[in-house]
Amino acid sequence: MNDEDLNIDWAVLDVEGVAQVIERAARSISKNEKYRHAVEIEDLEQDARILVATKEDLQECAYGDELGLLHHRLVQDLKDQYKTKAKHADKLTSYDVLLEKAGVE
Repeated sequence: MNDEDLNIDWAVLDVEGVAQVIERAARSISKNEKYRHAVEIEDLEQDARILVATKEDLQECAYGDELGLLHHRLVQDLKDQYKTKAKHADKLTSYDVLLEKAGVE
């Protein structure tokens, strides 16, 4: 099985404006209180690139010069992808917080 069989289009990442949309979408998620503790910005950017290269609706936005719609859909797809991870991260208490609550410096 090759990239064509899977509808992977890496060239879409070279369309003017797509790289900036990917960065903005990743930054948007990383600043969101719900998701920022669950994922690193670099991981978000990489996952956004993969989503754009593999999802036909995102490719259509990029090639159709609908960068605003691409941003909106990409943010939603990233949120969906990290929803479970963020939920689990919220339930975890950091070691530093536990030490602070115990009065240990």
